Amino acid sequence: MGLFFDKSYKSAKILTFIYLNTISQTLFVGKVCFDLETATSTNVYAQTLLSQKKILEGTVIFARHQTAGKGQLSNTWEAEPYQNITLSIVFYPTFLKVQHHFLLNQAIALGVHDFVQNYVKKQIKIKWSNDIYVKDKKIAGILIQNSLQGEMLQHSIVGIGININQSTFLSDAPNPTSLTIETKEYFKIEDCIAHLCQCLEQRYLQLRQQNFEKLRLDYLNSLYLRGEWRNYEKTATNERFLGCIEGVKDTGHLIMRTNKGLEIFDLKEIKFLL
Repeated sequence: MGLFFDKSYKSAKILTFIYLNTISQTLFVGKVCFDLETATSTNVYAQTLLSQKKILEGTVIFARHQTAGKGQLSNTWEAEPYQNITLSIVFYPTFLKVQHHFLLNQAIALGVHDFVQNYVKKQIKIKWSNDIYVKDKKIAGILIQNSLQGEMLQHSIVGIGININQSTFLSDAPNPTSLTIETKEYFKIEDCIAHLCQCLEQRYLQLRQQNFEKLRLDYLNSLYLRGEWRNYEKTATNERFLGCIEGVKDTGHLIMRTNKGLEIFDLKEIKFLL
């Protein structure tokens, strides 16, 4: 059985996937997909769906043209219409305690990392906390929005933007790249989504099976600039300093060695200076 595209909403329509047998290799991720011609934000669309009814885990909301995509820290995400992956996926990681939420972040980042690595034969890294880099250029971003119930996660909306066929970028983003730029090839977006669903499901199943140490180790080994001394800036004071990333705490905080010794940083506290 191939992918089912939900038509219960006027803005959604059927999309024909070329390789249904590829998609059928997943157990649940991508088995239901809302195909939107235009959406402001697929994460917002997913939130609306969840407010109306419980939808199947692994449901994908895909927008061919996303007009107001969101990134980390209120940043926007530039994506040329019909040329890129802009989607959200709904998960129910009710087996994870709130204090372990960063394990979900690691699993999703590794899934996107695995997807990109399949096409680009260069060094692929995860820039803390979950941007995907080809050497020093950003090819993908992730925004995870969690809902809590007591001390456990209830549901998670995983927004993913991956530059696929876009070759020109108009925003002031300093270092974007795409699969097309890196490989000189053109890709079918539908096929890329099918493969992405496989990669994400493999990592999510590792999470569900509580294979936490593998996720932690793979994430650590993929961490951008780990073990390298680079310049950073503290956002509160604009103070620049030399630091070397050593790892990430289970809470998601960055562990960095500076001239003051080991310091711990939250996502909003430092900037990477390229």
